[in-house]
Amino acid sequence: MEPDHHAYIAAVVQALARSHIHGEPWTGTAVPRAATVTIDQRHTEDAYDDSTLVAYWTEEHGWRVGVRCATGRFAATAQLAYGALPLPDTVADSLRDVIRGFPNRQDGARYFRRAGDDEEAFAAELDAYRNPPPPPEAPAGPPGTDPRIDHLEQLLDSLLDIYTRAASGGPLPTPDDARQTADEIRAALADIHTMREQLRRDRTLRARYAWADGHRAGRRAAHRRRN
Repeated sequence: MEPDHHAYIAAVVQALARSHIHGEPWTGTAVPRAATVTIDQRHTEDAYDDSTLVAYWTEEHGWRVGVRCATGRFAATAQLAYGALPLPDTVADSLRDVIRGFPNRQDGARYFRRAGDDEEAFAAELDAYRNPPPPPEAPAGPPGTDPRIDHLEQLLDSLLDIYTRAASGGPLPTPDDARQTADEIRAALADIHTMREQLRRDRTLRARYAWADGHRAGRRAAHRRRN
C-alpha cells in the first residue's frame, strides 16, 4: 500500500511538469514522512554543471532544495517553500527560480511541525490529494441551441474553409462536390425557415434563441478574422 503522502508528492511532480520541469520522485515509507524529486540534469547543467539539484520534503521541514555533488554529499541547501505542506504550484514556482541559480542565502532546516503532532488534521490535508473533489460539471451549451442551426453552421464553416484554402492556392471542389454542398445548404436553409416560422408564432421560444444568435454571430466573426 502506498504511503499517504504519495499523492501529494505526485501532485508536486505534476505541477513541475506543467512548468516544463522533469524529475524523478522517490517516496519514503518511514516516519517522519519524506520524499525527494531529483531534477533532470538537462534543466540544471547550465547553472550547476555536473552537480544534481534535488528537491526534498519531510513532514517536519517542508520542501528544501540542495545541490548534490558527485560524492553524494550536499554542497548547499536552502528552504524551497514555506510551510509543511505548501501548494504544489508554489513549490514549482520556487524551484523554477532555483534552476536559474542557487539562492545566495542558505539556511538551516526549520521545523513547521513535529511528526505525530495534530496527526489527524495533517493526514486529512494529505488525504485531500488522494481524493480530490470531482471536477465541476461542464457548463451547459448556449441557451436555445438547435441542431438545425448547428448543422447549417457546420456546412457554412466547411464551405468557408474550402474557399479560403482555394484562395491560397488550394484545389477547388469538383462540380459534383459543389452541387452536393449546395443541395445540403438549401435543405438546411429550408429547415431554418421552418424554425423561423415556429419562432414567429411563439414569443417565449423566440426569446430563448435571442442570446444564441448573438453568440453565434460573435463566433463567426472571430472565425473570419482568423482566416
